[in-house]
Amino acid sequence: MKTTFKAAVAIASLALTAGISAAPTELPADGRVTVLTCGLLADDVQLTASNNVLMAFNCEGTANVIQVAACHTAGRTKERTELTPCDNDPATPAPECTTPPATQVTSSANIYVARSNGGRLQPAPFNNTDRCVQATVNGKIPNLNAAP
Repeated sequence: MKTTFKAAVAIASLALTAGISAAPTELPADGRVTVLTCGLLADDVQLTASNNVLMAFNCEGTANVIQVAACHTAGRTKERTELTPCDNDPATPAPECTTPPATQVTSSANIYVARSNGGRLQPAPFNNTDRCVQATVNGKIPNLNAAP
């Protein structure tokens, strides 16, 4: 899992330039993300995800933001109480953070997200139907890159 998060942080912290709108994209099998598939990159990057790690990225559009989401197919799904993912950025789908932090009982997959415009690597907002499948990973990347 550490490899997953290092890769997510690496791609999320790369230099930004202008681009066009695009939907989240599955990380290619060879892990290569080029300047042609991600116009915000200054150079091609090679990401190595651990076995059974699913990743997606979105890095095109007017927001000039690189976003990454990842999870492990054998990750935790047992019922448990977790802190509710939160973010005080109104541009993300996560609820605003509270004091004390909100908690919820869940049995969903842990899917982590990161983006290059600040914030931190954190769990994506979840519900009890989330499983670690590519469509769910893609869906955890908000459309910050929509045309105005």
